[in-house]
Amino acid sequence: MKIARHISITLLAITATAAIYGAYHFITDPTGQSLGYSVQDLQHTPFHNYLIPGWLLLIFPGMGSVVSCGLAMQEEESYTSYIMGEGAICTLFVLVQVCMIQRLTFTQIAFVFIGTALFFSGKRIRNKQELYPQTIV
Repeated sequence: MKIARHISITLLAITATAAIYGAYHFITDPTGQSLGYSVQDLQHTPFHNYLIPGWLLLIFPGMGSVVSCGLAMQEEESYTSYIMGEGAICTLFVLVQVCMIQRLTFTQIAFVFIGTALFFSGKRIRNKQELYPQTIV
């Protein structure tokens, strides 16, 4: 199960890096132009620019993945819950985004797959821990 933990750590690091990068650009340039987005994309949302979405991106997928990654690296007792939770957050964040902007991109599809993989990877590790509690997973 070390492989599943290492895969989870890698996916969390990718998610954290991408979310923090995107959040930085949305916060410093709320027009979204620095990432090739337009404020027009937000016409069906409650947002007038990308500032609040940038902060949400930073806090939930960004910092959440950093914390989850750190806990998984240290093999803290409940790290599997954090991996599964971050997988759910990543997936839900993208699904809400797709519903709001009414457009689907390759990046969104990739992060739905990453979120799903995180969730099931965390679940698999947890199941193995329950079967073999004395074994370090």
